[in-house]
Amino acid sequence: MQQFRTFVRGPVGVALLVLFMVPFIITGFYGYFSSSPQGKSVAEVAGVAISAAELDAKVQQMRQQMRQQSPQVDSAMIASFIQPAMVLGGLVNNELMMHEANSTNMLISTAQAAQLIYAAPSFHQDGKYSRESFQRFVRDRGMSETGFINSLRGDLLMNQVRTGIVDTDFALPGELTEQRRLAEQQRDIRFAHKRADKLAQSYDVSDEDVAAYYEANAESFMRAQQFQLSFIEIDPSKASEVVISEEDVALEYQARLGAIKAVAANSERRQVAHIQIALGDERTDQEAQSLISTIEAEIDRGADFAAMAKKYSDDKATANTGGKLGTFTRGELPEEMAQVLFSMNKGQVSTAIEVENNIHILKLEDIVQRELPSQEDLAEGIRRDLKQARITAELSEKAAQLDELAFEHGDLQTPSEVVGIAIKTSSWFSLDAPNGIASNPQVIQALNSAAVKKDGHNSDMIELGENHYVVIRLADTRPAEPIPMADVKDSIVESVRLARAADELDVKAEALREQLSAGAAFEALVDDLGTEADSANGLTRNSRDPALQIVREAFSLSRPAAGEQGPVSVLRLANGDLVVVQVTAVREGAATVLTAEQQTRALGELAAAEGDRTLRQSIELVRHNVDVTINEELLSSLGQASAGQ
Repeated sequence: MQQFRTFVRGPVGVALLVLFMVPFIITGFYGYFSSSPQGKSVAEVAGVAISAAELDAKVQQMRQQMRQQSPQVDSAMIASFIQPAMVLGGLVNNELMMHEANSTNMLISTAQAAQLIYAAPSFHQDGKYSRESFQRFVRDRGMSETGFINSLRGDLLMNQVRTGIVDTDFALPGELTEQRRLAEQQRDIRFAHKRADKLAQSYDVSDEDVAAYYEANAESFMRAQQFQLSFIEIDPSKASEVVISEEDVALEYQARLGAIKAVAANSERRQVAHIQIALGDERTDQEAQSLISTIEAEIDRGADFAAMAKKYSDDKATANTGGKLGTFTRGELPEEMAQVLFSMNKGQVSTAIEVENNIHILKLEDIVQRELPSQEDLAEGIRRDLKQARITAELSEKAAQLDELAFEHGDLQTPSEVVGIAIKTSSWFSLDAPNGIASNPQVIQALNSAAVKKDGHNSDMIELGENHYVVIRLADTRPAEPIPMADVKDSIVESVRLARAADELDVKAEALREQLSAGAAFEALVDDLGTEADSANGLTRNSRDPALQIVREAFSLSRPAAGEQGPVSVLRLANGDLVVVQVTAVREGAATVLTAEQQTRALGELAAAEGDRTLRQSIELVRHNVDVTINEELLSSLGQASAGQ
């Protein structure tokens, strides 16, 4: 069966599959498959199409990333925030930057992208680039190596455009002073706040009201399609208990002993003294050889080596210490000296050696050898290594079996029995709120494949981590269905109350604005609102209390003229509340003097903000000069489908 699988995946198999597909293309089947919205373009930028499938994949990827980063945030809220229309805007901007890069002949070569990959620590093992790590990385993301490199080239190219605009912007001290004057400005206000949620509690809602609201908003009370998976998981944390005997440790120690000795030999150090006779203009070669012969003859007659070094050596730095050079490994010495020194016995004196216009006579004074670790010293590490190796071998064997069996069989029962791992069943989940095994992006990607989701086949082997594998199968589905009214009655009651409160506050707001236009003072508006006035002093643009919208409104109003009451505004907050606000005082910013370091940093931050603004304007300019078309109908249908997931 493995041979068949290899054949099908090979070039000949692909060619035959193409031949088998031709009759279906000729008939109406081709139209059936191509009618899927996933195959259509949801946008086109300067002739480059953005497919619905590409957009959907990006939406799901961004939602999953946000779930992983903020698991405490409700999945429905994440889904409502990350919508296809918003994500499409980013994809269109990317294509606009790519168009600008191509128009200005910017280029990132494959070699440049590959160099970044080689240098990335994520793809290194034991300090060196590991292609296996890189392959595993791209495979986990459902990409090929070439596809990832091309994607990286695109990202680098867009970054060239981005940095070319953002990093070349600058800010002047005068601009900084004006920005500080406005940004650091403080305001004092008076305000009166009528809360919609408190007003809402005064309304009674009948069962008839609930039923009418439920019927009118039926689409809002739909439970998304749900899925349940069957899966076989090879989990390294649940590997069989491995027992390593003392005999196993002893055998492994003996197997490693040769390598241990080799390492010890390479790290052996030798303490050496020398007598150096320099060659050159001050003495002829014949004079040097004569001097060497004299020294060797005296040493042969028993003369002290240290005394000979002091008397004859031209190395004045070591002559007075008996010629002691120090302790060296083989690699720290010139090869000519190393060959002689590491062939000598302790106390032995060498014959003359010529190295770089100098003649040396060496004496091996001591041998410093690395003590070999005993079996007891290495036992714990050996036991750990053997255990891990056997676990890895066992899991790899099971993974290979499972991969083969899952491909060959139409269910998971036989693979489970042969591999010896029980089939598990996930809890129910929707695509926008996966849990358990389904919270892994690769699992969701496999589930969304036609083979698993539509045809009911086992998935390919999914690698979740080191020695961690899973094969999934769609066990059951629940269609999108209405949520029973009883389950949402409390939320409907609250919604009806808030809607009635909003209506009442709409009328009240209009009345207050009419009074304000007629010249009514702040105090009169507060009395009509039926609540107490409050104050907040020293507000800045970043203040969040009393409420962000109130603060923004306060900073949108003009400053009060000297001796006059400040301007008054009536506003509705996003939550339905009604507020009357008045500015009572304004104090300009930039009162403190910045140090040189603070000034430099502030100018850099202002330049970066200006650069971002310039980038947005540049993208809009490119958009104005190229054809950008959006398939609004398809985008709307994708948004509805995304909301229902």
